[in-house]
Amino acid sequence: MGVGAAIHELIGIAVHDFPADESSRRLARVLAVSKEDIRLVASKYLAPDRVRILVEGNAAAIKNQIASSAWA
Repeated sequence: MGVGAAIHELIGIAVHDFPADESSRRLARVLAVSKEDIRLVASKYLAPDRVRILVEGNAAAIKNQIASSAWA
């Protein structure tokens, strides 16, 4: 985390009157999320037939990779 991000985090903790250890507690909660947790939430809220994936970059360089992917 850069200095600016750390300052932003500390300001957020102060403004919202969170406990001083909020950053480490939040990190622990994020790290506790499993791949299965993400799959369950995704299957509940994302409709594969309505999902759009945007790929940015040099089309000529990545065209074949995209065409052969599961997304195509």
